[in-house]
Amino acid sequence: MTMQAKEQTIHGVVPVEAPARRRFLRLTISRKFLVVFAALAFVGISNWVVIDSTLSQLRGATTLVNVIGSIRWTSQRIQLDTARVAQGRTSRAAVEALLDRLDEVIRTLSAGGSVLGFEVREPPPALRPSIEPLRQILHDYRVDAHAALDAIRDGRDPAVELEMLFGHGNEMLSHADALAAALSRQIVEIENQAAFGLYLLAILDLAILAAALLAIRVQIVQPLQKLTLASQRFAKGDYAIRTKLDSADEIGDLARTFDRMAGDIQRDMSRIAGNVIELEKSQALLRKVLDTLPVGVWVTDGGGRVIVENPAGQRIWAGAERSAVQGRGKYKGWWADSGKRIERGEWALERAISRGETSIGEAINIQCFDGSFKTVLNSAAPLVGPQGEIEGAIVVNEDITERQRAAEELRVSKELFQTTFDSAAVGITLYDLTGRFLLANSALCETLGYSEEELLHKRLKEITHPDDLAKAAEFERQVLAGQLKHYGIELRLYHRQGHVVWSVLSVALVLDREQAPLYFIGQVLDITSRKTMEQELIESRTRLRELAAHHDAVREEERKRIALEIHDELGQLLTALKMDISLLRMQSGADPEVGRRTGDMRELVEKTIRVVRQVASNLRPAALNLGIGPALEWLVEDFGQRTGIAYELNLSGGEIDLDDTRATAVFRIVQESLTNVMRHADAASVAVSLRRDGEALFLEVKDDGRGFDYEAASHGPSFGLLGIRERVRVLGGALTIDSGAGRGTVVSIHIPRISEGQT
Repeated sequence: MTMQAKEQTIHGVVPVEAPARRRFLRLTISRKFLVVFAALAFVGISNWVVIDSTLSQLRGATTLVNVIGSIRWTSQRIQLDTARVAQGRTSRAAVEALLDRLDEVIRTLSAGGSVLGFEVREPPPALRPSIEPLRQILHDYRVDAHAALDAIRDGRDPAVELEMLFGHGNEMLSHADALAAALSRQIVEIENQAAFGLYLLAILDLAILAAALLAIRVQIVQPLQKLTLASQRFAKGDYAIRTKLDSADEIGDLARTFDRMAGDIQRDMSRIAGNVIELEKSQALLRKVLDTLPVGVWVTDGGGRVIVENPAGQRIWAGAERSAVQGRGKYKGWWADSGKRIERGEWALERAISRGETSIGEAINIQCFDGSFKTVLNSAAPLVGPQGEIEGAIVVNEDITERQRAAEELRVSKELFQTTFDSAAVGITLYDLTGRFLLANSALCETLGYSEEELLHKRLKEITHPDDLAKAAEFERQVLAGQLKHYGIELRLYHRQGHVVWSVLSVALVLDREQAPLYFIGQVLDITSRKTMEQELIESRTRLRELAAHHDAVREEERKRIALEIHDELGQLLTALKMDISLLRMQSGADPEVGRRTGDMRELVEKTIRVVRQVASNLRPAALNLGIGPALEWLVEDFGQRTGIAYELNLSGGEIDLDDTRATAVFRIVQESLTNVMRHADAASVAVSLRRDGEALFLEVKDDGRGFDYEAASHGPSFGLLGIRERVRVLGGALTIDSGAGRGTVVSIHIPRISEGQT
């Protein structure tokens, strides 16, 4: 809250003149007495002398009332404007003018003269004892005002000087009130004298005098009593008192003047009270600011004793001592740069008080009163009085212990990072959001063949293989969008000599305090040798598969040859043997022993022929020569006959024509699947489906057995499944096995057709 006081003057000092017509019609006291004189012609001269003397004294009293009111108003205005100078709302010249005006009023009041438009007579002897102290008070009042103005000019707190100014101002107001009381008593005396004179005149003409006295009492005495009572109450501090007289005579003018003066004084007192409240609020605000400051603040007097301190200072020192400069030995401190102890006379406070020296931000180590140690920035500045004397000092301490500890931890962290960065066995780099290298360690430079200076002039995409740019850009986009915190990809980077360096790039995004992206940190691991080994392993596995496929083809050809030789050679020999035995039996005639033996030989030969056929079929079914369809029909039928398991064969999609190699592979896949069903599935039925769909061939073997864990079996010693996978891979197909406990097994194979008539 700020004072919004407006400049005001006491309008009641000079009565407001009425218009000419109204002045002519006014029934003034003089005219009232002239009426009485007309009625009392025989006592006119006596009556006139008494009334004129009374009016003269009343005018003098009125003038003195106005002058005393001016003293009160001017004194209060000086106090108000002095406080306003501290706020920058008025000037020193205005206060000086008011002091001169007050001096002129009091001097005129003491000796008489003209002031403020009034002719002031020499005061009566009864009032002089009350007037003389005002001159001495005015001298002290002027000194206090100048002291407060000097403090404001020098930037010091003028609270003490204002306090003294207000004290002498109240003393002046008290003497003015005493003077007003004396004046009131004089007015009472004037009233008594007037009443006494009029009473003597009334004896001469009782009836007329009675009427005159009644008129005087109503028109003069009662208003004067009201004015006197109001003056007395106002002098006692009742600033709200008003006469409320509105008569059209001099008493009415005096009453209205008094009312206006009382109103002005009341408003001035309210403004002064408001200024005092504002001053108290300012002091409370200063206290609150000191309490909330994070730095320690002390204000000392000229002897170094603490007169103002804040909680932060108490926290820093763990309880500061209110000792003078001579007692600074309780404070222990060392210079932060040299470690030397701070001796007597070296403290910033002591130098500020003794030499007027200002110290800013001196780093010192201190031992607090609880035994702990801290590092603070110590500052001190002298407080200089109006005459240049040092009246005290202000000390500010800022605790930087945690800041220094954090700085040391940051330094160690930076050294640790730099050491790790420089000595890492893998490449480490920092690059900005555009891919421009910011830092690169020696391992990365060695991996890529660039010097650090050369690498810092390049961007990551400039040394990345074109086929890997899109992949790397997508991962960076996901990290920047917050979808990934980090990523790792295989990347081909170009060596300075032009060859490709296979690497694993692990990247994380570094954010600032506001979580905005700053740069990327990446780790580059050279996997060129591993990639070379992987490539060699892949090539080796490919050659091994090709060799295995070749061995299978050779084995199938050998089986085919052996089967044909067994079927053709051995079969023919056994058939010829069978025919010879039949001829021998016919030639033996009726010899029963020969007949029996030839019968056994014939049966043995037939059994051998069946075994030979079975062996030939196992080596290579003759049905394969007729195509994959008849071969599967023979295989499934033979399976059902041997195992008793219900079977179903479905051939669809048109004629399926495969070359011998592929037909044999498909046949062996179905044969191995049926063998697994027989050995492990414990199935009641099995279904085989071979379907042609355009340029593709689909094979499915399904049973209703107990099923198995395919993942476990695929990593175990299951050569049957391994053989199926390898045969499918040779055919360029895809294998899918769906199985589970209690739900059977489905083996699905997809083989794309290469050309018409050959798959």
